[in-house]
Amino acid sequence: MKKIALLISIPFIAIIAALLVLVLLVNPNDFKPLIKEQVEAQTGRQLTIDGDIEWRFFPSIGFSIGEVALSNPKGFSTPDLVKFNNAVLDLNVRPLFQHEINIGLVTLDGASFTLHTLKNGTTNLDNIGPIKKQVDTLETTPEEQV
Repeated sequence: MKKIALLISIPFIAIIAALLVLVLLVNPNDFKPLIKEQVEAQTGRQLTIDGDIEWRFFPSIGFSIGEVALSNPKGFSTPDLVKFNNAVLDLNVRPLFQHEINIGLVTLDGASFTLHTLKNGTTNLDNIGPIKKQVDTLETTPEEQV
């Protein structure tokens, strides 16, 4: 009977130990610059994260993040396209064992989304996407043979 209880308790102890190591060694706020850089590269917009990123373990595993705003392009009356006071992202645990990240539920508190259209028909959603780098191309002409 003691062996069965030991076999059942070992996985639970291992999970608790793994979570404890994760919380103690990985600070999610260290990833703020990387998150901002990737959002700007993918959208061309400035991301502002004023709140802290914190681990969540109840009722599910995930993250909680404070005040965040995604900027509008220049020329629009409001500075932010999207803004929220708090967000909670819950991760599905099973895909983590297969080295995949699958976000379950996303909860936004105090979220505001502003869609503007200028008189020329341009909206603040236009040109949202990766920043395209212009590459100078040299036009080559075939050399004449003598």
